[in-house]
Amino acid sequence: MWFREGIDCKILKPGAKSWQRGKVRITLEFEPEQLEVAEITESGKSADTKVVFPLDDLRQKMPKES
Repeated sequence: MWFREGIDCKILKPGAKSWQRGKVRITLEFEPEQLEVAEITESGKSADTKVVFPLDDLRQKMPKES
């Protein structure tokens, strides 16, 4: 219920004279980290932009399961 409908509750805000009724609902969100790296040519202009995943080099070093 915490994630879907929420749980009925009351809250007392600082400075308020009475409790306010409402619901508490929990949400969880994952946002992957992606770094965009621009390759710079010798002339100083941006040649290409590619997405770099910081853990890719570590993943390549790990033994693969067979």
